[in-house]
Amino acid sequence: MTSQELFSSIRANLQQFHESVTMPGGYEFNHLNTLKFVDLYYNGKFESGEYDSQGLKKYFFNIMKPSCDIATKFIDLDTKDLLMLSERAGDEYRVWVMQRDLKAWLKETQFGVLLNEIGFDFPKYGSVVIKKNKDGEWKKVLLQNLRMDPSVQSLEDSSFVKEIHVMTRRELRDMKWDKKAVDELLDRYPKEVYFKVYECYLYNMEEGKKWLRYFTADFLRSQDGKHSKSIPESDASSEYDFVPGIILYEDEMDELPYRELHWEPVPGRWLGYGFPE
Repeated sequence: MTSQELFSSIRANLQQFHESVTMPGGYEFNHLNTLKFVDLYYNGKFESGEYDSQGLKKYFFNIMKPSCDIATKFIDLDTKDLLMLSERAGDEYRVWVMQRDLKAWLKETQFGVLLNEIGFDFPKYGSVVIKKNKDGEWKKVLLQNLRMDPSVQSLEDSSFVKEIHVMTRRELRDMKWDKKAVDELLDRYPKEVYFKVYECYLYNMEEGKKWLRYFTADFLRSQDGKHSKSIPESDASSEYDFVPGIILYEDEMDELPYRELHWEPVPGRWLGYGFPE
């Protein structure tokens, strides 16, 4: 696959993600609009703004956050609840040592913080995704930065998965990526402080490992003479003359580094059904 074909495929994937899904029953579901609705109403904000047509402030009676808080308390799990038990006589001392190692690991990796984050977001959004980093630690993924086929039941069923990272110049320099590609990106925008990087997973239809992984940037900007402008993901059609994107790093993986959990799975869409919705 050439770089031009790669970026064309990525843009097509992003357009697919932004399209509404026709659900069983005939109604339309939009992934990002649902997340926006949840965030607004959970935080006591109207979709139409804080003031009415006469300029008077509208007061929001939040019935969603208390429901989510109650659900969070019911599923609250602490690290002290994770116990190791011996299944055979004579293994008690060995299990005791393993339990000590487990407690040390849980404290070192701040696993309790992760459990708390999952407990808050699980009933709120209806779905939670965690990701294993290069150090073997699990971190919660911001759903607003995740892209997939919104009509599938799991990430493994999607032909693409993408995660957005906002990185500083220093963070880009510190990554063990293609140095020439990183320098090219930084030189293109010498005054920029933050850069949007897409971590892209594409299902491999050819020989090799199951997933092709690319870290890419600057493929959503069109060129018109000496001027360029940023193009929204939802409008990344082929009619624009895009500047050549940059591949910062690429490799292959046998499995996705993500694990997902859904509060109430809904047939016909990936996002689970949470309390606010």
